[in-house]
Amino acid sequence: MPAKKIFAGFLLALGVVAFSSGLSQYKKYQTPNHCVVGFAKSLGGQASFELDQSLRHAKYFGISQMIGGVLFVVAGGVFLFKSRK
Repeated sequence: MPAKKIFAGFLLALGVVAFSSGLSQYKKYQTPNHCVVGFAKSLGGQASFELDQSLRHAKYFGISQMIGGVLFVVAGGVFLFKSRK
């Protein structure tokens, strides 16, 4: 197998893993634990703010992983397409 095909397969696999990891992280933090949220809100200002910030950070990190995964899949597809010519 030529090196370009191996590299393209690696990029495709890395992209699929990154996308699925980001999707699972995004779905995990989409609906937070209501018990923890209620407790943080009962503590007041700073605890509630810290919880909201950490949930928002985790969701955005999941979105960035999904975007990175799509970019790796596209790059792998381009390398695979170019290696066939």
